[in-house]
Amino acid sequence: MIGRKGLQDDLEVYVDRPKYQRLVIEFEKGENPDDAYSRVPYDKGANLLLNLGELDIANACVSPANSSLTEKTIGGLDVFLPYVRDYVETFMGKSITTWQWKDHLYAYFEKNGGQAKVDALNSIDWEVS
Repeated sequence: MIGRKGLQDDLEVYVDRPKYQRLVIEFEKGENPDDAYSRVPYDKGANLLLNLGELDIANACVSPANSSLTEKTIGGLDVFLPYVRDYVETFMGKSITTWQWKDHLYAYFEKNGGQAKVDALNSIDWEVS
């Protein structure tokens, strides 16, 4: 599409302000969030959810030493879609923070998968830009 920028374009706009390249931006008191408005958090968030939903953890349970985010995370759509349903039922009609979402994600998979799922979530670099 003409005029529509991609994630890479938006990342380049903020090359001198790397904090605006992050999925979760920590704003300081008085800072205008409009200064950071771009598709970066939306595209990065969509990619995170895609990776959480598609990647398979089954082999990590057999061989944890060989597991990594690029190979295994939650367990595929059969495992991830019930989480999405639970998320919607829990938060429908509410605004939540990123931290509330992350707490819910961990609590759900601890209850519905145990330590292997928590370990898979812990393999994610949550601080990555």
